[in-house]
Amino acid sequence: MDDGSKEDARLDRRPRDQRPIYGQRREPWRGVVEYKGDRRRERHHSQGPRKPEVDFPHFNSGDPHEWLDKVEHYFQAYEVARANRVSTACIYLDGKANSWWRWIKAQYEQDDRQMGWTAFEREFLTQWGPSPIVNHHGQLAKLKQEGRVSIYIEEFRRLQILVRGWLEESLLGTFIEGLKPWLVRELKLKRPQRLTKAMRMAEILKDSYYSDKKLFKESSGSKNFKSESNKDSWKGKGAIEDSSKKESKDVKKTDKVRVSRENQKGHVLQMRGEMEQGPSVLD
Repeated sequence: MDDGSKEDARLDRRPRDQRPIYGQRREPWRGVVEYKGDRRRERHHSQGPRKPEVDFPHFNSGDPHEWLDKVEHYFQAYEVARANRVSTACIYLDGKANSWWRWIKAQYEQDDRQMGWTAFEREFLTQWGPSPIVNHHGQLAKLKQEGRVSIYIEEFRRLQILVRGWLEESLLGTFIEGLKPWLVRELKLKRPQRLTKAMRMAEILKDSYYSDKKLFKESSGSKNFKSESNKDSWKGKGAIEDSSKKESKDVKKTDKVRVSRENQKGHVLQMRGEMEQGPSVLD
């Protein structure tokens, strides 16, 4: 078979639009045909934007609010019906959370009750949520910055999620008063109107403060180095003068010792001469 016949045979294998019956609306072809040898593959395009690839989050322990928030995003992205949400979420409960799920499911089955998604969220937060004994409102009101600003902001946000009923103005004032004194002064001068704005200002002011402090430290360090070098140079001159004075003193002391020894030697020689001459004879 020549090349022309092969090409005709390949084209004959393409899908052909059937002629519509009179009065019948023809649906357009929505697929893409790929040819590879004698095999044909068809891919149909899904209508609308492609859904993001999101892995369902697992839960063993940790922040229950964070897990429920991720689960809610997953259900919205994949359009999971509320009737199927409990059966989907329970698959991803691990360890202690899975043991709790088997226990709570048995309780509902004994009472002949069905657990919907709202009931699941309520039971889940009752088991894994914050303790009702802890006063999170008091913790938020007394929160103070002890270390970095980022840690303070993170803890403030965590406690804010656990409380309800706070006005924006109250949250803003509590956040500012919990900062370090110099940040409190700066933010009161700038007067932010929203909590998010105040948090961002605190981070920016912290960065600028530490950068200025670093530059000041480097500049003062260079000045100290110059002053120390000048001191060393003056110390060197003083050391030279002291050494020269010491040498002159040593020379003078040596000369005195030498003269004293010569005098002693002359005195001894004189005494020997007198002894050799003997006593003088009187006429």
